[in-house]
Amino acid sequence: MQLIRSDLPPQGWDDWLVEAGLESGFCQTTARAHSHSLLHGSRPVYLIVEEDGEWLAGAQILNMPVNPKRPDAGIRMFCDEGPVLHGDTKALGIILNGIIDIARAENTESLRIYPPVLAHWINDESNESLLAACACNHWQTSVVDISTDEDTLFSSLERSIKKSIRKCRKLGITVHSCQSVDEFVTSFLNPYTSANGQVLDATKLQGYRAWWTVVNQSGYLFLYARDPQGRVLATLGSIGFAGMATEIMSARTPESYSINASPQDLLHWESFCHHARMKQRYFNLAGFSPSPMSDKEQGIRRYKEKWPGRVLDYPLYTWQPRSLRKKLAGIIQPARDRLYALWPGKPD
Repeated sequence: MQLIRSDLPPQGWDDWLVEAGLESGFCQTTARAHSHSLLHGSRPVYLIVEEDGEWLAGAQILNMPVNPKRPDAGIRMFCDEGPVLHGDTKALGIILNGIIDIARAENTESLRIYPPVLAHWINDESNESLLAACACNHWQTSVVDISTDEDTLFSSLERSIKKSIRKCRKLGITVHSCQSVDEFVTSFLNPYTSANGQVLDATKLQGYRAWWTVVNQSGYLFLYARDPQGRVLATLGSIGFAGMATEIMSARTPESYSINASPQDLLHWESFCHHARMKQRYFNLAGFSPSPMSDKEQGIRRYKEKWPGRVLDYPLYTWQPRSLRKKLAGIIQPARDRLYALWPGKPD
């Protein structure tokens, strides 16, 4: 086996990801790398483990500047929905070591490895030693099987969800799919960012307009719910790839809380139906904390768990260079010692 690095997408990369199916994910595609670069100034690096002309494993790693306006501020690296294993499990160790070696060589501040949710290798305890150099943050998600017909899927929903969907329709709430960049900005992006307390400056808005031209051709779906008065009540984005649809950019606007129904229930249902028609098998409701630390986190968990999906445990790995870990320890430990010195009841 040999490890091959490329700063350009290897020929046939996206087709290979499709062949890997649920062992891969959209975040590994060239379209995602392009769209991410438009918003964040990142650049991709590709690794392939090859044997006798066959690709056994691969990874796309994105290098993102910590501060695009300051080139000397350092970089962060991301391997989202990767690495992709499509062959001998021995290739996994080679690709993981290759990813960490690149992080060392690039002098990155941090590296995040977020495996595909249904990749079989993340549930194999024998692979844990391969990631011993990384810190592991255990996360959860709920994955709904949408491969059944609509009637069967609707009947599997909780009574409260079905009631909410019917109530939304009775109130005249309608679901719309963004068809143009102007509609995306006005009816989706602006309500979404406002609901999350974010501000869109001219530079970010220009970046999102360029981003739209890429993602609109890549299988993204941007839905928003609107009441009869024309007010946007909620947004829900999603992307389908190789059998898996994944939720992104979900929000409720302040106006939605004035009605006794959840427009997000209606948006999720319409998104399920769309991706089922596009032959995706599963819908990933995106991650939530297994140990919620706030009312908001608890609410997110309750919402995700109410759908008829499988709650899955999956790991998020983070690697940092030893020099940075020492630097952080040098800051944290003295502060900890000072706090302990002021605490009369400190433990031994």
